Amino acid sequence: MAIANGSTSHLYSSLSPEFNIAEYVFNKMKTVLRREEFGRLLRENAHVAIYEALGLVTTEGMFGFYNFIL
Repeated sequence: MAIANGSTSHLYSSLSPEFNIAEYVFNKMKTVLRREEFGRLLRENAHVAIYEALGLVTTEGMFGFYNFIL
């Protein structure tokens, strides 16, 4: 879609997993929790393991993810 100032707008589905930030977060957390060093913590206290994995999700990682898929 062309806009009056000369720029172009693209319409994407809001339900598309590629553009849903939760998909990135859950994917990152699953990847981290599969690491060997998280195995014991995950078995002993899943809540703490998930909290620690969530702490490894960064805005820089999200920007890198979206730069990769776009």
